[in-house]
Amino acid sequence: MVPAMRHAWATVAVVALATFQVAMTLSAVFVVFVDLGNYFPDASNAELSWAINAFTIVSASTVVLGAAIGDQWGRKRVALTGTGLFALGSIVAGTAPGITVLIIGRCIQALGAALSGPSSLALVLEAFPYEKRGIAIGVFTMGGGLAAAAGPAVGGLIVEHFGWRWAFLAVVPIGLISVAVGAAIFRESYGVRREQLPDPIGSLMLMFGIGSVILALVQTDEWGWLDERTLIAAVAGLSLIAVLLRRSIHHPAPILDLDLYRYRSFRAGNAGIATFAASFFTMQFAAIFFLTEVWGYEIGRAGLLASPYFLATGLMGPVAGRIVDRTGPRPVVATGAAMWALAVLVLAVSIGEEPDVGLWLTLVVAGGIGSGLFWGSAPTLSLEDLDGPRIARASGINQTMQSAGNALAIAVAITLLGNDPSLSDFTPVFIMVIGVGAISATVSWSAGPRTARVALDLADDPTS
Repeated sequence: MVPAMRHAWATVAVVALATFQVAMTLSAVFVVFVDLGNYFPDASNAELSWAINAFTIVSASTVVLGAAIGDQWGRKRVALTGTGLFALGSIVAGTAPGITVLIIGRCIQALGAALSGPSSLALVLEAFPYEKRGIAIGVFTMGGGLAAAAGPAVGGLIVEHFGWRWAFLAVVPIGLISVAVGAAIFRESYGVRREQLPDPIGSLMLMFGIGSVILALVQTDEWGWLDERTLIAAVAGLSLIAVLLRRSIHHPAPILDLDLYRYRSFRAGNAGIATFAASFFTMQFAAIFFLTEVWGYEIGRAGLLASPYFLATGLMGPVAGRIVDRTGPRPVVATGAAMWALAVLVLAVSIGEEPDVGLWLTLVVAGGIGSGLFWGSAPTLSLEDLDGPRIARASGINQTMQSAGNALAIAVAITLLGNDPSLSDFTPVFIMVIGVGAISATVSWSAGPRTARVALDLADDPTS
């Protein structure tokens, strides 16, 4: 293996390690959520949900800014800073004396992830030649998938035996090791340097816009759907998002670079990522709740039974990458999303109040295979027509849409399930998961067949 490829694989290994702490925490928090209700018995699920949604809202609104900072100040420097900041947020969350400080810690984690995510992916993509990007992203996905698989399983056992705090503190050494090794391995690189960073006011508008819509959703149990507070929060949030979109058209450095949507592959891939994230993460949240509330399992066992979703996803990442390198990403993305939706459909109509672990594991693994095909190929689909300088910005928007879809869908799920869900309460959640997954398959297929790699310019017609 030539030295350049040795460095490329070393880069993806360290990035995967850094991603491990983020992905493990992202999935473990669903297990933590269940235990928080025991630790803070006076808090409703709507209040506790901000331990999940604070992260997704902040990361959704700052990840594009994080990508631009990486382009401007150096991707190695920013990736390592973000990884260290995430570890700091984990310490704050794990030592929090109350729910407010826990939410602050989650916000710090989100800022760290917003800095490290786009720059880390850009470092991986720059280390590999274009024709090897599929397998590189597949291996990158495998690392995240395996970490996410460890989240419910390891997190569930940690929460059951040591308490929810250690689910956050356990990942801190991983982050610190990643910073130390990454400092020696990564090569500094820069994107297109702009005269100004993306619109910080736009970032705040996105944060408060999404946050207001989620506030309206999760408070409906307490306020009611037609309460003036619900309506004000919803209208304010949607209005802020609408103003942001208009602002992004005219701003010289928008937080959402809408010009990228002129590329058909980016439009389809980005929409597929947003909708699939909504379906995937809602199912993870609902799975833990179902196993603990309907089947009555302890948190540790529930975490183990939820882990195959992520484990199969991670293991399928490199497989998806190899297929993408041969066939192009479109059929792999669409097939994965369709397989996911079908597995959840069969699960929804088959399971009942009596535990059936064999059926559960069979369909969870099948869904995880579909998920792995999707996550191992969707980034390639959305980025395949873009050149180097636009990759980090596009990756940032992908992560923004993924986080936004995640946050909004989980807010809807919390609203539908309430504080003490029964089997029938899960039916509308499953319907939402299946429907959104099917939409993801459809919009991903709309990307059209793979085209030859050419040097594209925004002045050309990217829809041809």
